[in-house]
Amino acid sequence: LPRVLQIFPGAQLVICGGRGQDIDYVRQLDTQIVVLGLLDHVVWVGFIDEIGKRAAFASCSVFVHPSYSEGMALAVLEAMAAGVPTIVTPGCYMDAAVAAGAAMLASQTSASLAESIIQILGDVAGARRLAESGRQYVATVHSWDAMAQRLDKIYAGDATVSPYRHTTMNS
Repeated sequence: LPRVLQIFPGAQLVICGGRGQDIDYVRQLDTQIVVLGLLDHVVWVGFIDEIGKRAAFASCSVFVHPSYSEGMALAVLEAMAAGVPTIVTPGCYMDAAVAAGAAMLASQTSASLAESIIQILGDVAGARRLAESGRQYVATVHSWDAMAQRLDKIYAGDATVSPYRHTTMNS
């Protein structure tokens, strides 16, 4: 965030999620926010319900999901479906979305995350393209219809369809 603020001084980081899940981690974040002088630029909103999520997605310029390990990054899919330019890290396992141009990949470092955020905030047309690609990706790959069609093929014995990817497997 300090790097982003150099270019976009009005930027604000909104952190979603409950503060009670990992008390030590929350304390570390709170300490970093104070030490870096970011109190005026960070808002921790806590848990957001489905209605709140829609409002949050509608009001944000970029969604960033830095993770070391995700089983299924549902929040990433929700952000893309909402048309928000999305940044993921390798631990999100969104390789197919990144390859499809539906999400931007950043390494799990503050410098890489900051530069990716700056790139999106500084290129309105590029951000729109990324957002639309994300929306289309979720609509075509992760819709109920798309998943049902893949399952039908898997249960029918189609060995070219991977249960783990939206693409077909090479023989």
